[in-house]
Amino acid sequence: MTNKNNEKSKYFFKSIADQFEQLDNQHDITTRKNVVFNKLLANIPLENTTVLDAGCGYGAFSVELAKNKCKLVSCDLIFELTSKTVKKTKESGVVADAFLLPFLDNSFDIVVSSEMVEHTPNPEYVICELIRVLKPGGYIVLTTPNKNWQFLVRLASFLHLRNFNGIENFLGFKQLERILENAHVDTIYHIGIHLFPFQFKFLWNLSKYTDEKFGDRFLGRFMINQAVLCKKLQ
Repeated sequence: MTNKNNEKSKYFFKSIADQFEQLDNQHDITTRKNVVFNKLLANIPLENTTVLDAGCGYGAFSVELAKNKCKLVSCDLIFELTSKTVKKTKESGVVADAFLLPFLDNSFDIVVSSEMVEHTPNPEYVICELIRVLKPGGYIVLTTPNKNWQFLVRLASFLHLRNFNGIENFLGFKQLERILENAHVDTIYHIGIHLFPFQFKFLWNLSKYTDEKFGDRFLGRFMINQAVLCKKLQ
């Protein structure tokens, strides 16, 4: 990560660290946690595994992981967010840049990263770095926005309809598939989340229905977010 981009990303998230949880859309968080824990990881035992939550933020996913009695390491670029997460989980925390994770190759059984890679200048490089620290036969779970929606997201920011001033590099559905294929992992699930913007409460029930019915079908590639579960090849 270049110093300029690194500082831009770090400054923005540091500036909202105290309010991050309140600013985040909790319906979106709940939906993503449901996908990650009740679908992608539903049949993968977590107890006694070594797990990295990369880009832990204020700990939404780390808290759920800690409940499963895994050996958890929560990692974020921002000290204040990492510290907040560690206080919640009573597990280990590391302040680090995702471009240069301070872990040896093949360190973790499972890597989870939700809505982090798009906040870097080079999401592909970061994904490869996450896979580097994953053990052969281990699992990586990613969620990230779909590039199909980036124009509208940027327009909303331009019109001051959303308060975001960090880095955003969304990945297309096929683009993410190519990255994972080149990284030599086996993709088990690649599904869509949120057919409709989650800011519209009156569409929540319909969105939940379409996610469950069509998220893992062709329609999933047009949804706002995408989620993958991959296994690192031996």
